[in-house]
Amino acid sequence: MIAQRMKRALVGLAAFLALAAAVEVGMYNWRISLALEVESLREHAQKLRREWEDLSSQRAILCAPSRLRMLGDSLGLGPLPLDRVSIVSISEPDAGPSVDSPTHADSISGDESIAAAD
Repeated sequence: MIAQRMKRALVGLAAFLALAAAVEVGMYNWRISLALEVESLREHAQKLRREWEDLSSQRAILCAPSRLRMLGDSLGLGPLPLDRVSIVSISEPDAGPSVDSPTHADSISGDESIAAAD
């Protein structure tokens, strides 16, 4: 009888140890998969940082005033003459925009200014 109880206890202990070992192996594999995922995310973040730096430098080059000036000169663009500049202001929400031209500001008013702008 005691031998049977000892045998059951040993079988139970062996089953518990096997279950504990299986859980430990599962947890180890889970930690490994998480570590691989973290490493993958770090590499992706590093790639995105490099891409952001490249795009920032390209933006700085493209938006440089000297580059824009040279591009405008090569296309034959220049400063807009002041007689072609119109100032648009909204006085009332329902009235719509009114246009004042520096050369015709005194002679045009109200609805005539909108027609003159067209």
